[in-house]
Amino acid sequence: MRFFGLSRLLAPAAASAILASCVVVDSHGSQTNLPPPAPMVRGAISGKPQLFAEWYAVSPECASEGMVTVKVVKGPDHGSVKIEQGDGYPNYDKDNVRFACNKVKVPVTKVIYTSEQSYLGSDTVTLEAVGPAGRFFHNDYMINVR
Repeated sequence: MRFFGLSRLLAPAAASAILASCVVVDSHGSQTNLPPPAPMVRGAISGKPQLFAEWYAVSPECASEGMVTVKVVKGPDHGSVKIEQGDGYPNYDKDNVRFACNKVKVPVTKVIYTSEQSYLGSDTVTLEAVGPAGRFFHNDYMINVR
């Protein structure tokens, strides 16, 4: 079984952010549109690069299962987003079979936001990610720039 992991930066809302919106179809074919999930909230210091997401895919034996591909669907209005490959430590909960992997650096895809110099306020970013086993995420972020 493969597992597509998100750092603790994403974990609280990851499950609710898999889809931007959801349509439920009952057994009679009636559709109900559910509202999109709330965006994930992050913070950043004006003009300084801020790591706000790391994506990784790790086996229970702590081996990388491949890189996660992340793309910017909607970029920020008041800054820029950079996606880069690197190394990082996963952050699995203690009841996860991969908890021991938290001590091992693994390949990660990092997402870094930098606001315009002197900008203060909020900004938004929409990302999509596809893991090596095909797991898909669509995440909206609101970034509070201070």
